[in-house]
Amino acid sequence: LRRRYRAEVRSLCRSARPALTDGDASGLRDTAHDLLGVTGVMGATDLATLAGQLDAAAKAGDVSRCAQLLQAIEQACERRQTDDFTQTS
Repeated sequence: LRRRYRAEVRSLCRSARPALTDGDASGLRDTAHDLLGVTGVMGATDLATLAGQLDAAAKAGDVSRCAQLLQAIEQACERRQTDDFTQTS
């Protein structure tokens, strides 16, 4: 199940790239919403926080901030490759 969610997060990140390149804030907002749902279900609160920030930046039309946040989400996913996909303290 965790592998499935990790794969879904990676897929969503990949699908956000064209929207980012095109400056499509609506597409970014849709992806951020989906990311927020997936990460929230898995209890990955750090990723959910980033997804919420991505959603807010997309709503504000701040494509530059969206790029930063998407990169942060992708990096967090990479760090979690061997983790259990839940935030550890």
